[in-house]
Amino acid sequence: GGLRALLTWAPEILAWYEERFGPYPFSRILVVEHPTDVGVAMTAEGIVFLPRWFFARENLTASNTLTRLGLYVLAHELAHFWWGIGTGVDFDAENWLSEGLTQYLAISWYEERFGSEGGNLFVFDKKGLGEELVSYYLGFLNLREHLTELPYLELAFLGFDEAVVKPTREVRYDQVTPDRLYNKGYLVLRALAHLVGADAFQQALRRAAQEFRGKELTVAALKGIVEEESGQDLQRFFADWVWGEAWADYGIAGFRQRRTEEGYEIELTLTYAGTGTLPVPVELRGPEDRRKTLRWEPRGEAVETLTVATDFPVREVVLDPEHRVLDTDRLNNRWPRRYVWAMRNELPLDAYVVRADPSGAFALQYLNRFGFAVYPQERAAEGWVRFGRTGALSGWAQVQESLVGSVTLTRYLWATPRTGSTATYWEQVGALSLTLARLPEWAFGLGLSWSMGVARACAGSASLLLAEGGYGLSFSHTELFALGPHLYPTLTLSLGFASPELPSRFWPTLAELRFLALGEEGAPQAQNKAAAVLGLWLPPILPAYSLAQAALLSEVRPRLFLAAGQLWNDPEDRSTFLEVGGEVWITLEALGGLLVLQGVVGLTWPLLPAGPVLLYFGLAG
Repeated sequence: GGLRALLTWAPEILAWYEERFGPYPFSRILVVEHPTDVGVAMTAEGIVFLPRWFFARENLTASNTLTRLGLYVLAHELAHFWWGIGTGVDFDAENWLSEGLTQYLAISWYEERFGSEGGNLFVFDKKGLGEELVSYYLGFLNLREHLTELPYLELAFLGFDEAVVKPTREVRYDQVTPDRLYNKGYLVLRALAHLVGADAFQQALRRAAQEFRGKELTVAALKGIVEEESGQDLQRFFADWVWGEAWADYGIAGFRQRRTEEGYEIELTLTYAGTGTLPVPVELRGPEDRRKTLRWEPRGEAVETLTVATDFPVREVVLDPEHRVLDTDRLNNRWPRRYVWAMRNELPLDAYVVRADPSGAFALQYLNRFGFAVYPQERAAEGWVRFGRTGALSGWAQVQESLVGSVTLTRYLWATPRTGSTATYWEQVGALSLTLARLPEWAFGLGLSWSMGVARACAGSASLLLAEGGYGLSFSHTELFALGPHLYPTLTLSLGFASPELPSRFWPTLAELRFLALGEEGAPQAQNKAAAVLGLWLPPILPAYSLAQAALLSEVRPRLFLAAGQLWNDPEDRSTFLEVGGEVWITLEALGGLLVLQGVVGLTWPLLPAGPVLLYFGLAG
């Protein structure tokens, strides 16, 4: 039923493509629901594969939760019959011509059909509790801004940006290849269309699709066609934004205005950083929605002044209001800076988000770059800032009997594991942190954490704590092994040590054993600790059980474990603990499968000291 309903949109999408880019190149089309649960769609000659994962979750929590997202995916796959299938490309070096152009077609159709502004992915025709929940959490999402431009902003922020056209063996950041080809690829085409004009660009694409049907389209050929249709020399654009690694950050630092006999003279202070430039639309906004748009041609200088005359007073200036050019930072595109008071989930690309609650607490944040919060009743505050892929700085403070708090500097650790590809793949494998705290005693912490999932599956941490003339050491490591299909043994080793001078509240805690952590007084502490946990993940059960369409029970994964540990202050007097048990990890999905929760239910049997079987349950962190 879900596939048939989705396919009722195919004639409209195909007709839109045919009108603009020429006739559908095959005699028939076959759309197949593929049986795997992986949420991946794909296209071959005359056939589209859509995932069962989508149809099992389309109406989860609310009717038609994923319908618009599915229409976008369908539009993308159908566009491949013009780009990548209808016209061949060099999939190794020039796959941008396939994925970037299909993104351009799909998003262009989608925005003409459903609008380009505001939340346009999770919109419902009827009211209901499920619809309210989805709208609260996901209603802000915009296809182009949040699923296309935001990934580009993130890869640029992390320093993983590179050219959209290059052979695989030269790719330095393969982990973001989908974002580079699909999302940055779309943005490059959108910028090109803005540069040459929408009509000339559409005519160029129509020519390219017709002239290279059944042949191999190249980037050089597309460049030549767009140049012919637009009458522009595009060598600089392609050198910078297609074959090159140009980036740009356009901003406005303020404006001044003065009254004249004819109206107003506006002096704009504009900023620029980067290695490439594009013409930037600048919109001046006044009272009663009066507007004036001009075109800024950056000269490549860090600060420029632009003077313009208007017949109305200017209240706001916005650079690139329709996001037509590639820009690595949208926050500085407005003056005055924009603040969004969030009553529900919001994620503007060009504004601070401000949240508050009845207690008087409030928080301010910009994307995942920086933020802070103030809690007046607790007399506390916290804040954080990220520095790309390098690291982060975070801290908190609270007024108790005296001022307490901490500051932590974190350095991210990266590795380039082998993946079987000739491209280089980056994986974040850990973090090194330095902490200075007053609790109220002064303390210093050095921490190292690691987590790997490509070449091997393991995670762990080690730390050093200095406080009150004492010190503490801790170490923990978990390794996962493959015994067979969906059969994974795990081994965890933990060690802890505290010098006698270290305050007891910093001593190691034996929380690895379930029955100790469940005790009334919590897990016990001592100056020394050693623990080992042997686990075995068993094959999962995949019930795909609907809970009245509000949620989906998608996985139940059993685990067996044997845990042992010791605590001691005196090596001659050790307390030994042993337990055996089993648990099931339950995965629940809601909001169309975009919200995933994990819970655990288990039984543990203490063997040393002997005790009754204990039942426990809770949400996984």
